[in-house]
Amino acid sequence: MRAAEGRGSRQPAAQPEPPERRHIVHEGRRIGTLTRNGGQWVFRFATSLTDETVHAMADRLPELAAGLQKPRRSGG
Repeated sequence: MRAAEGRGSRQPAAQPEPPERRHIVHEGRRIGTLTRNGGQWVFRFATSLTDETVHAMADRLPELAAGLQKPRRSGG
């Protein structure tokens, strides 16, 4: 009876995609984890890092980003 009413075959619920996750390791030691949450990338520093180390790394992010900028093409 259930099959005739369309209730007999249950379809499995759609599984959410596993989060994109990448562990960042330096000299054999994990320094953090990069994950994607919705459309936003999130970096979580490892709890083993000192506050001073985290702040020093954060201070260097602008210079790292500047080094990744593509040079603009001159018009022509």
